[in-house]
Amino acid sequence: SSQFYKIAASSFHIEYIMKIFAPPLALIGIFFRGTDARLAGRSEIQKSSDEQDDIIGLALPGGSFTAATIGAGIMRGFQQQKVMIDGEARPALDKFHYVSGLSGGNVPSIMVAYAQNTTTDELLDVDGINHPTEITAEELDALAEKSVFKTLASSVVPYMPKALERFLLFGGNVFSNVVSMCCLETHGVERDAPLTSIRDEVKYTPVVETAMVGPSELYVEWLYNSANVAFGDAIVENGDLLQDSHVSSLPVKVNDNSVMWKNSEASGHQIPIPAFITPDTFHIPFDASTLKFDTAVDTVADPVHFAPVSSDPNLLQPKSEGKYTVQKFLAMGTNLLSILAHDAYEMVAGHDELGALLDTVNAPMLQDIPTTRGHKRSMAFTDGGYSDFSGIPALVKLGATKIVVPIFSTMTPERVLELGGPVGVTAYYLERYFGALQSPLPAYNTTYFDFTYAGGYISHIFDARSNGEDQMTKLRDGLTSLHRAGGPMVITLDKLEVVANPFWGIEAGGKVDLTIISVLDVPTKFSNQIDPAAAPPPANRSFTEQGYFTNEDLHDVPILASTGNIFELDIPDGNVTNTVPLPIELAVNPRGCKMTEILTSWIVREAWHELDGVTGAETFAGFKEIFGDVVDMDRVQTDRMDSTSLASDLM
Repeated sequence: SSQFYKIAASSFHIEYIMKIFAPPLALIGIFFRGTDARLAGRSEIQKSSDEQDDIIGLALPGGSFTAATIGAGIMRGFQQQKVMIDGEARPALDKFHYVSGLSGGNVPSIMVAYAQNTTTDELLDVDGINHPTEITAEELDALAEKSVFKTLASSVVPYMPKALERFLLFGGNVFSNVVSMCCLETHGVERDAPLTSIRDEVKYTPVVETAMVGPSELYVEWLYNSANVAFGDAIVENGDLLQDSHVSSLPVKVNDNSVMWKNSEASGHQIPIPAFITPDTFHIPFDASTLKFDTAVDTVADPVHFAPVSSDPNLLQPKSEGKYTVQKFLAMGTNLLSILAHDAYEMVAGHDELGALLDTVNAPMLQDIPTTRGHKRSMAFTDGGYSDFSGIPALVKLGATKIVVPIFSTMTPERVLELGGPVGVTAYYLERYFGALQSPLPAYNTTYFDFTYAGGYISHIFDARSNGEDQMTKLRDGLTSLHRAGGPMVITLDKLEVVANPFWGIEAGGKVDLTIISVLDVPTKFSNQIDPAAAPPPANRSFTEQGYFTNEDLHDVPILASTGNIFELDIPDGNVTNTVPLPIELAVNPRGCKMTEILTSWIVREAWHELDGVTGAETFAGFKEIFGDVVDMDRVQTDRMDSTSLASDLM
């Protein structure tokens, strides 16, 4: 049963802080539900595939701790498999040059890279069970104490008062303090830890996608009231410039980045500007432009004469902040408070004192960005979900030639089934990267704060007709066959032709093998091997139905909701005290977390070798083909069992 936390806001100061702080916190659960290790001499610039060896990237999409759990499970799967590197058997995770995160996808990547006094094996529970036949009720109750998974299933509520206290004493950003306290400091990462403090055993470079959202003096007014509006108007006005087509018999518009760039230019580029950060370099690859800012208030900002940025993050830091820290690194990719506070501003409209207080709580993340006029401008940054959803574009810009990406959703299982099931939802999330747009094109809805609007129009990265094939049809057909076969849904769209994209500074001509892991339900091959006693179904129900467990604790595996503790807040209002239940818990269900940990790593293991579709034809060649020289883990397991048996015989 849920636990309840109750706070009485007695003093005037705390009362009004909490009155402002409560609405955005109340929306955290709702919005999250809905929506370098060292470079080793590798250059962080895009190159064509014939100029270099393969650069392998792992993209971890966003979606709160739902995304973090799935991302950590996929990382665990690769950490458990072995490949040959420099003549030594090492974890396949070491073969990834980059792990790119978007929003919650950043959490496992940054935690694994920067956690202190531990190992990657310990953080990812590598020695834990990884096969469905080993699952018991007791195992589902046992999350490894020092693992990422234990953190993701632990309540964030106790950190809320501490984060508020730190904010009152030291300023900064409340949400970044919450994320730092629960995800970093619990694993030995100090508040002022520098970006160079990656553990030596970590071989990948973490990449954090973020978004530049206007000058600091206009934050958050421009973001809430002007961003995307003129861009949306231009998209609708110039809709006839885009070709009509069909995807799975549905009408679509075919995106053209040159047309979309003109739409952006016509709006004064009043959109969230995509950016990404590595421990070495802060990248804003957006093409050189003049950025303008319409406002409905007295504050006016001069245009920003922008040129692409590629700089040491420390050189862009405001002088008042000192060195760029790991806390800021993670916070710039996961700072959703700017989204969640939107409704709170509407509630306090006309109350200047409360609005000013909310401005303070909702302080922006700032960087001093150089301009073509020779000076710097203080610019605000926030969650990368404003301009992307997956982490793929940053990897393409960094020159990745092979990209692995899990695709999932923060929808409920029921909603996934309504929208076409795992195949339909996977295709829906990927279509933007192949230029498929909704038809007719919708204008930006000013009555609803759609922070993801621009991302759907600036993310065309791959030619949908690469190799003369309809890539979306290839994706759907392959996933459908695998789904019907009952195993993992993994497919590679190979040799995708990269198209020019000025929003991400991507040049045309490269080629990418994109491997998609659909993580939207439970494969029957997995669930059929579990003893039902481990997760008893309700009376008169099957163990699984339509791809999901019927057990109450596991019904939304693997797309877990952020559930758990309810935070009750008493807010005095004149003679009335309002008790507000706040669904602010980010933590996922512990038993669901453990099942998802096992499932996602099992998917990697099961798909290490080829996967056959429902007809018996090979549909996926196996992850081993991505990494090259691999270790036969089945042989390793057999050798271990033989050694154990021999040892027993000798005793």
